[in-house]
Amino acid sequence: LCDATFWLAADGDTLVDSDHRLEGIIGSKGPFKTLNDFMPEQECAQLHAFTGITETSTNAPVHLLPTTLLHAEAVPISVDAFIVDRRSAFSVGLADEASALGHLVSAQQRQG
Repeated sequence: LCDATFWLAADGDTLVDSDHRLEGIIGSKGPFKTLNDFMPEQECAQLHAFTGITETSTNAPVHLLPTTLLHAEAVPISVDAFIVDRRSAFSVGLADEASALGHLVSAQQRQG
């Protein structure tokens, strides 16, 4: 069971869709532009490494990224982000790839 679920665009950063539970974790109301706005700079590179992996380079359908989201008051929230690459499923026939659905992300807050 995850605490929030959201979609990233094919670019691996633009938030295309999110639920109210993400707002609860980061303490801010949407609409949101990018996930990078809510992550420490050093962890953004890790996210882009995961979202830049091509589907053919790995057999894993889901990637686990332990990371940190920043609450609106700059409080770090530790989460496990489960990232599912869906770029190939949504890329057929779409002219604007940057806004196409790309990655389904489910985040679970880590305790302690």
